Amino acid sequence: MSLLSTVRLFHDRLRRRHRQAQTILFVSSLPAEIQKDIGWPDMHERSVYSDKRTRP
Repeated sequence: MSLLSTVRLFHDRLRRRHRQAQTILFVSSLPAEIQKDIGWPDMHERSVYSDKRTRP
């Protein structure tokens, strides 16, 4: 793997994480009714509790 491809891979991952964070902020700012309609609370709970901990 060349240096250029390593830098490109790092940049792509960084950009992807930034877009994911922006999406989370945007969807979290929507009214609760809309979040429910798109399944946001369930999706968020699954990602937060993805390891095998018990839910509160």
